[in-house]
Parts: sequence; structure tokens; C-alpha cells
Amino acid sequence: MTTPLSSGIRVEDILNVDVSKLCKLNELYSKIKSNLGESNSGERSISENTVPYIYGGRPAIYGEFPHMGALGWRSATKRNKWVYKCGATLISKKFMLTAAHCSYAPLYHGVANTKPEIVQLGDKFIKHEDTIDDNDGPKYISIEKIIKHDDYNSPERYYDIAIVELAEAVNFGPLIRPACLWNNPETSSLDKVSITGWGATHAGSNIGAEELQVAEIDIIEDEICNKLLEERHSRLWSGLSDHQLCAGVLEGGIDSCDGDSGGPLQVEINLKLRESIKKWPMYYEVAVTAFSFKCGRPNTPSIYTKTASFIDWIEDQVWL
Repeated sequence: MTTPLSSGIRVEDILNVDVSKLCKLNELYSKIKSNLGESNSGERSISENTVPYIYGGRPAIYGEFPHMGALGWRSATKRNKWVYKCGATLISKKFMLTAAHCSYAPLYHGVANTKPEIVQLGDKFIKHEDTIDDNDGPKYISIEKIIKHDDYNSPERYYDIAIVELAEAVNFGPLIRPACLWNNPETSSLDKVSITGWGATHAGSNIGAEELQVAEIDIIEDEICNKLLEERHSRLWSGLSDHQLCAGVLEGGIDSCDGDSGGPLQVEINLKLRESIKKWPMYYEVAVTAFSFKCGRPNTPSIYTKTASFIDWIEDQVWL
């Protein structure tokens, strides 16, 4: 197999290559650990230059997270308006990954229908108006269906993962590009990961951010997490399962919050393609944002659904 890291490849080749082949290359995967945290002269590593603000981190740069999308419900109270309540990650031309609980919103949340109807892609700003696609703006794509994992049983908080099938395929470009899926159950090598979303920027708020936010957090060891969250156990969630991971900032102040559900917990891998192109950022989704406890409290990390635990299930749905 020829690696896309070989000399002479063009950025256009990356945009057009079969994403499944690109993401699964053993040679690419072997470079992940060695690239984490490394920073060449003039380049930013994934752990540098992040200014932490409360919960939301910092505003994302245009095109920084081209796999990021928002799930939209038609507003019940405002004509020709959309309400965005969850995030999702583009993983192929026609499929996205989100949380299973994002497939439903009660009508008392101000939505006209309980199921999301559209996805917004290609912009870091949420557009609530009923708009039409143009060449320069965000893309709005109807949702064909949402496939929840068979073992998800709402309101329980396990197996919280789902696949969004789009009504039409998207065209990849600088602002719309899929993420790869982290397929190694081992996450101890990941020193820092990032979360992105349009969720609330402070606890107790139901108002989401208009601009995509990003923050760096730590993966917390299972044993430490279960001990910290022992008082949070209930009939709906009795502790970490092997398909979940725990992440946050134990000092508090940075966290996923209401409205960030379904979005990615991810790691950025900067690939050196050739001398004329210093780096080509690719993202691996390590987990799907599931739920948090009173956003940003000290010693209260949030829970995420591991993608590695569901690779076979995802591929069965996406690569039929």
C-alpha cells in the first residue's frame, strides 16, 4: 500500500482520497504517538497557544474544525428559524457521528418536531435563519435518518452514540472535511485532547454560543474518575463502562456544557506531506460528548462515548 505521506502528494489528493483508506493506514497510525505534542519551529503543537476561558475555551478559527457540524430543529416559536441543540462529526461524505440522545428533543424545548431535521456544515457561526446554500456560506443538508445504537435505552446513559445519515452527499473542501475515528481502545498516550461545540458557556444557561468554541482538557484515569463521581451514581448511570471515558480539567472552569452533546472529543495530528506544505492537520475523534454534571465544577469531569468501542458497528452502517 502506498502511503499518502510520501513525497509529492498534493492537498487536493487528500481531499479526494477514499477517507476510509486514509484513516486506516498503518503507517499513518504509527505516527500518531510520535507526533503528539511535537512542535517544529514556527508550528503550533496541539498543546500550545490555547487561552482557557470559562467552559467555552476560545473561539475557533475559520476552517480549524472542518468536520464539525450542528444538528438543527425547526423552531416552534419563531417563523423560519432553526434551533441548534447538538453537535456532530462528519466521518464520510454522507454520514456523521453524534450522541444517541441527540436524536430527540422534547417539544417544551421550543422545537416544532422532536427530531432534528437539518445539519449545518462549513461555518463556525450558527445561522438561525432559514437560509439557502450558496458557494461561500455554510451548507444546510437535510437529515435522512438517525441510527441509534441498538443497546441505547433512554434515559439511561450508556451506549450513547448514533449515526446521522444525510439526505445527500457533501463535497469536501477547505471548510468541510471529515475526521478520522480513533480505533485504539488505549488512550493513555493522549496527553491533551480538545472539545468543540456551540453549547452554553456557563452552567445553568440554556443559551448556546453563536461562535464555535474549543478548549483543551485532560483524559482522566477510570479509577480516579469513578472515585470522583461516586456520589453522582444513580439508576441511570452507575459508573464508567468500558465503552466510556472520563475527561475534564480537575481544577474546574473548562468543560463541555449543555448543547455540546454529540460533538467530538478529538486529537489533532499534523502530517508533513512535503517540503512546500509544512503541515496538514487531521483530526481523530476519540469520543463523542455524552453528558456532564453541572458544567465546569472542580473535580467533576464529564463523560464521553469511546469511538474505538464502536468501530465495527459504525463501519457496518457507513460502509455498506
